[in-house]
Amino acid sequence: MKKQIRVIYKRVGFDPVEVTIENELETLQRMIGGDIETVPWYFYNGMVMIVDEEGKLNNRPVNFAFRGDVIVGSAMWVGTDFEEGEFTDCPYSLEQFWRRWPWLFEEAK
Repeated sequence: MKKQIRVIYKRVGFDPVEVTIENELETLQRMIGGDIETVPWYFYNGMVMIVDEEGKLNNRPVNFAFRGDVIVGSAMWVGTDFEEGEFTDCPYSLEQFWRRWPWLFEEAK
């Protein structure tokens, strides 16, 4: 397993940032604010969004709209190695993320 991974991380009210983190469950949970849940990100194989599994139950603030719903609390995008069942570096840089999904950088309403 890769010890550190590069992720795109978005806190409520802030633009996404690119950071390198320890590839450990405890680090992911601390950054997300609870137990993690993976959400497929559109049709981009090899990348998932990680959110707080109980964010809505815990009344976390809205971060952004997604697929007719809302994502609450912090969110993170990571790459996935499906064969190994592990998280890896996000397959997109922050600049590529901005070009593909500019609405994530708009001011939260």
